[in-house]
Amino acid sequence: MRKLFDAIGLKCHDEEKAVVLYKLGIMFGGVLSLNELFRGTPEVFHNKTKAEMYRFVGDKLPGTSQIVTKEMVDAMFKYTDIEGFCLSKK
Repeated sequence: MRKLFDAIGLKCHDEEKAVVLYKLGIMFGGVLSLNELFRGTPEVFHNKTKAEMYRFVGDKLPGTSQIVTKEMVDAMFKYTDIEGFCLSKK
């Protein structure tokens, strides 16, 4: 997983956090497959997509012991927050 993130330029050297982000990405892909999200302006799309991802807060990420948090979802919508999440010592 680390090699994948390094290849795309994302600094995430904590394997567990890399898996969390990967699993969140899979969930995000499922959300993006919802056609109704693509109606409206880019801002509406952003807000609807984020709201759909917030619905996962409190759920367990499949295959991990991690629970989806609001901070994880927020990190997906801001690149610098993703790196902050990856590099934090939490």
